[in-house]
Parts: sequence; structure tokens; C-alpha cells
Amino acid sequence: MKLNDNDIRETLLDLHPMLVDIAMKSKVPFEEANDYAQETLMILWRRRILLSVVEDIKAYSVVILLNLIKKDISQKKKKREYINSMDVEDISPPDDDIDFENRQSMYCTIALSMLPPLEQRIVETHDMDEKSIRETAETLKISQYKVKTTLEAAHEKMKKTIIKLLKRDGYW
Repeated sequence: MKLNDNDIRETLLDLHPMLVDIAMKSKVPFEEANDYAQETLMILWRRRILLSVVEDIKAYSVVILLNLIKKDISQKKKKREYINSMDVEDISPPDDDIDFENRQSMYCTIALSMLPPLEQRIVETHDMDEKSIRETAETLKISQYKVKTTLEAAHEKMKKTIIKLLKRDGYW
């Protein structure tokens, strides 16, 4: 059966509440569940030409949603393992003749370089390019919630790295 764009749009919009409920049953907070549901709908929209051969769009959307959640959980686990494996002792201390302001800048650069690539891009776009969370999300084509939560986590990781560097160099 051939569906036109308006029929597909209506079908997809009707799926949104169900997708949010399923995501929340997967122990995902409401805002994040809403983001997963929206991302699922965007994937379905991009695949709208293929939907005419899908027998059960609801089941197909649930599979996409659960795969997104599973992938995100896996990435979060990898990030935690990455952070736990970080060791600032492998980085050479700066020369003693560098003033503290330049040393602080260097510590920030080191901490930023130790972040995973997505976190680096979010910090650079938000903090260095001085963009709002909304502007950062638009620039990187991710949700505002993802920007906010990733930014918080990245800042915490950077703080821990900088404290390790300060302690190592005798400033803490």
C-alpha cells in the first residue's frame, strides 16, 4: 500500500505517546524518553519510502526505539570505562617557567583532549564558541537534552582531570 507524506506524518505522530511510554518503562527519564521517541520518529520519517513494505509500523518503531536506547546505554558504559582508565601521570608536566595563567589554559586543553570526540565537540561549541545549549544542539544536530547532559558530564570529567594535574604538579 502506497502512503502519502500526510498519512505517514499522521501515523508517526500517533506513535509518539506510545514510544515515550515504552522508553520510560525502560527506566529512562521523561525528557530522555521524549528525545528517544523523537529520534525514532525522525528515523522513521527519513525511511518513509520504505514504510510501505513494513507490515507493522508500531512494532518496527519499537525495535528502532529499543535499539537507540541499547546503543546509548552501551556508549555510556564505554564512556565510564574510558574515564576510569584515564591517567594524567602519562602526561609530561609543564616547564616551571610557565606562569599560572598559561598553566591553567594548558590544563584545560589537556582535560579537553582527554574527552571522547562528541564531548569535545559539545564543549568546544558551547563553551569556546559561546553558543547557547539550543544553538549547540542545532549546530551539532542533536537534542538539547543530549547537549545539556553531555556538557554536564564533560565538565565534571574535565574538573577531575584538572584537579589530578594540579595535585600532580603540587598546586592542590
